[in-house]
Amino acid sequence: MEQVNHILIVDDSEVDFEAIVREIKRAGIEAVTCRCQDLNNFNELVESQAWDAIICDHFLPGFSSEDVLNELKKSSAAGTPFLIVSGIIDPVSAGEIIRHGASCYVYKDDLERLGPSLIRELRVSELIRANSKLREQLSLQDEILSEAQREIHSLRMELHRKTESPRVKNGLRVLVVDDEQWIGDLLGRTLEQMGHTPHVLYDACEAKKSLSENKFDLVVSDREMPRMNGDELAVMVREESPDTKFMMVTAYGELMTEADEVPEGVDLVIPKPISTTVLTESLLALFPAEPDIIAIAG
Repeated sequence: MEQVNHILIVDDSEVDFEAIVREIKRAGIEAVTCRCQDLNNFNELVESQAWDAIICDHFLPGFSSEDVLNELKKSSAAGTPFLIVSGIIDPVSAGEIIRHGASCYVYKDDLERLGPSLIRELRVSELIRANSKLREQLSLQDEILSEAQREIHSLRMELHRKTESPRVKNGLRVLVVDDEQWIGDLLGRTLEQMGHTPHVLYDACEAKKSLSENKFDLVVSDREMPRMNGDELAVMVREESPDTKFMMVTAYGELMTEADEVPEGVDLVIPKPISTTVLTESLLALFPAEPDIIAIAG
């Protein structure tokens, strides 16, 4: 069954309205049409139901197609195909209206162009809706996948805690942040084997939330990450939890150290890849008064 399109026609002339309806039918477009003659009625109609297209005269009593387009853009129906049908409109004005969001314009003395133009705009609108729906589905799938990965990580860490007894008592509470999951997991396992309590996240924005809910002795973070980078996270940690140490682990660690480029809020910069020995030495440098809890279990 062919789709029925709902088309709103804004025109003060009954004769012109009927001519537009005839052209729509002649083009083979299944449509339910409705005529509107003033802005108040237009605003009520666009909010009362969904419209597949709006066809508007340019010159109307007390207002113009530009006024109608502006009202449309402020409504929940913004983005609906908007076609102008006018007896008199100069190309410059028509081009300006199209630049502000109109789909196209057709002269009333060349009304046979309306059908093909309307078919084209309806098809474009359909493709835009399909693309938007696909993007929403992909975004939802990404969210589901991310949530599944977090659950798997939590289960792995829980299983590890149950099967491996802690080798060092009263270890550090460490928040590990790295958008590369395998690096974050590796650091987490290494810290846990050293007797510390790691909490691994793959997004600095999630780390921000975790820091507001939990107390950590140390944050170990990558520098280059999407949404929020390590520099921004370090500043936030220093402001929100000034007693928490911040260690930045980055592939550019040596260059940053040589150039004395230590971002604000960062206590120590070390290069990737990081060995257990370097990690231990770094922890001792950050917590010199607590060598017992830094020691690696033998």
